Amino acid sequence: MRSARAPLLLCVAALWSAASAQLGPELRDAADTGNVALIRQLLAQGADVNAASSATGWTPLMLAVYKNRVEAARLLLDNGADARLRNRDGQTALDLANLFSSIDPQLKALLQSAVQGTYARRPTQVVAVTPRSAVATPAPAPVAPTTGPVPAPARPAQEPVVGPAVPAATGVRPAPGRYQATVTNQKGQRIMFTVNAAGELADVRWEGTYRCKSGRSRTEGYTAPGTLPVANGVFNGALNEPKGRMWFGLTGSFTAPGKVSGMLRVAYAGGECDTFRMEFTATRV
Repeated sequence: MRSARAPLLLCVAALWSAASAQLGPELRDAADTGNVALIRQLLAQGADVNAASSATGWTPLMLAVYKNRVEAARLLLDNGADARLRNRDGQTALDLANLFSSIDPQLKALLQSAVQGTYARRPTQVVAVTPRSAVATPAPAPVAPTTGPVPAPARPAQEPVVGPAVPAATGVRPAPGRYQATVTNQKGQRIMFTVNAAGELADVRWEGTYRCKSGRSRTEGYTAPGTLPVANGVFNGALNEPKGRMWFGLTGSFTAPGKVSGMLRVAYAGGECDTFRMEFTATRV
């Protein structure tokens, strides 16, 4: 006879799996910002250390590496992060680290050992998972019925795309005006933006052709709202296209008052189309 506890155990397991999935975006954000304390807290609550973005395939470890967060990356490795996983572009965390000379050599060495299976986990850093109680939470207070239409539930915010690690070197004060560049590593792509009177990047526009998984190619242009601050000639951040269909991660530095070198990363909602990393050198026009 089947045990009466089996359905209950399956239910608890399902609740645990759903809760773990919900913590994935929070864990990726914590890894991106290098918030070690929050990473510990989320892991203790049952967050999946390898929770990957459905749009980009990026894991918390990849984000920590991309932003040069050595302690965050090491804590994730100590708690079972798999350095061999690949994102939608086929890149591992080590591949991302090797893209930039500014990534800490110690971090690259840790990733190399993790890929080779020789990484020595620190037992004192392994986070103990606190089991979740199967007791249901109290029901919310009843709400008086309304006669009007029921509002549609709010759509969850799209996960922003982050820029590459901030360059180690500082730049120079940017000259206000309109800048334009033809991308060097993605043929047919153009980037334009304005440096406003406050010294911020504004009206960031991308024009070019991208390929979807269906094989179709589309040529479009998008202008992202908002501005990016420039500190010591260096900028790094994310901007979202107004309709939420595209995300921009932008980083770079001004090498002269009217010249800037940088990278733009473009991704598409739902992960149905390609993600590009574009290298460019823009000049004032």
